[in-house]
Amino acid sequence: MIHIGCSGWSYPEWVGPFYPRGTKDKLEYYSTVFNTVELNSSFYGDISPKLLNSWIRRFSGTGFRFSVKAPRTMTHEAISQGSEQALFLMDKFLEDTVWPMRDSGILGMTLFQIPPFYGEKEINNLSSVFDDSDINGINPRVEIRNTDILNSITSVKSILNRNSGLVIPDSPDFLIDSGNVLQENWDYVRLHGRNISSWDSKGQGMARYDYLYTEDELRSIWTAISKHSADDIFVYFNNHPGGKATRNAILMMDLAGVKGDRTKLF
Repeated sequence: MIHIGCSGWSYPEWVGPFYPRGTKDKLEYYSTVFNTVELNSSFYGDISPKLLNSWIRRFSGTGFRFSVKAPRTMTHEAISQGSEQALFLMDKFLEDTVWPMRDSGILGMTLFQIPPFYGEKEINNLSSVFDDSDINGINPRVEIRNTDILNSITSVKSILNRNSGLVIPDSPDFLIDSGNVLQENWDYVRLHGRNISSWDSKGQGMARYDYLYTEDELRSIWTAISKHSADDIFVYFNNHPGGKATRNAILMMDLAGVKGDRTKLF
């Protein structure tokens, strides 16, 4: 099945471009259009049991899927020191968030992001954490932001735990429709935009993601995805400023033949 959505759903600037003014339950509205969302708030802090249980109660059995991002205290801090502290944080993340989502059937993938200033040592440490954790059924996928390593992506695959996989990103320095990426099935794609002027500039913040893919770009990207996609694939747009992610995700759904409610949009 093809799952297409956005990296998050609760952005104030989406009111107007996507959400009608006065929309109270944004996730409910979002879920009528898209069949998946990437949960980024787990990267910044714990998800409250009350909130998590409400998602489980509302979305179990609906086919809607949450892909959940591992906390930065693990992937951007502890993992550089070795695997012991990272394993402690991993176990807490799994027990508090991932396993309940898995067991209720609302989990899509579990995202582990490796920042651009980390290399093979940190990837090895993460793989060790996977080896020592119960990752059965959580679908761990690793996004590597270090382009030197990412461009030797086949060797990276040999480092990772055999039960994990790679995220295929699209950004100014790694175009997934270039033909130079992993030549095997893809099941997790993240599209960050192609804002070359801001991508590598310090202090740009969210400006680096302020990009609207053209229809021709999306068609080329979908052609690349469809050549390598697995039976179950998740595609997320992270170019969220101004609601651009929603516009592009809807266009991608059209290209992929994924059904959704377009009557509420634009």
